[in-house]
Amino acid sequence: MKNINIFILTIIISLFGCMKSQIEDSLITSSHLYQATTITILSKNPDDQNFAECLQKELKKDLPNLIVIPEYRFRNALFPWFEYRTAPKDAEELSATLNKPSIQSYLKSVGVEILVYVHGETSQSDLDGPGFCGGGYGGGGCLGYVEADRETHIATTIWNLKEGISLGNTDIHVQGKVRVPMLIIPLPIPAFTEGSACSETAMRISDRLSKNSLEDK
Repeated sequence: MKNINIFILTIIISLFGCMKSQIEDSLITSSHLYQATTITILSKNPDDQNFAECLQKELKKDLPNLIVIPEYRFRNALFPWFEYRTAPKDAEELSATLNKPSIQSYLKSVGVEILVYVHGETSQSDLDGPGFCGGGYGGGGCLGYVEADRETHIATTIWNLKEGISLGNTDIHVQGKVRVPMLIIPLPIPAFTEGSACSETAMRISDRLSKNSLEDK
């Protein structure tokens, strides 16, 4: 039994592959921003809420003094302009909306300095490879391995509401493989593409805010 466990562990370690990242970052430096800035992270669609929540948590780790205004509070204060059905769909439309005189007073009442628009998605191919189980992948008597390609894409648009300018965009693609070595039973090894893409996105935004803070001193 000990030898079997060592063999299984060896297979798991050998099958762990590195994830690949494709990064596009057009963020610019903007004055008057500090690590204690006030921020709201908006999900572009209802399906993007998990990505927005992840990004919020990661940014708070990097910038503990960051003040986060909840998404629902921002949407309620600016109702109906930022409801999912009526919210701006691209940077040009967002700029036009934020620059409306009727919206400026609402923005001041909420006190948000940075607005981050988030869209994310994850796709995964079917499991395939030289592996089989007597009763399917979930059954017993398995041998070999199968794998699937997994990719997460997170895109953000960042606005400095204090100055009324765009800080640019981030566009992160992370690819990895879900691997399932099988020796009697399947042993799934997940690919944490969502967490990796979220962390990379947060790092780039927090790095920009940190640089702003240092440059303004």
